[in-house]
Amino acid sequence: MLQGIPAEVFQYKLGNRSALEWILDQYKEKKPRDKIRPIRGRAP
Repeated sequence: MLQGIPAEVFQYKLGNRSALEWILDQYKEKKPRDKIRPIRGRAP
């Protein structure tokens, strides 16, 4: 959990969401859509 983030951070928008929400979305663990194809960068 993130703590100590000022409320102003959520006012800076990139499209329809805050910049912080965009960053968190980019770095969250993503699951492959197709279970047959491996995720890029990982060995089969």
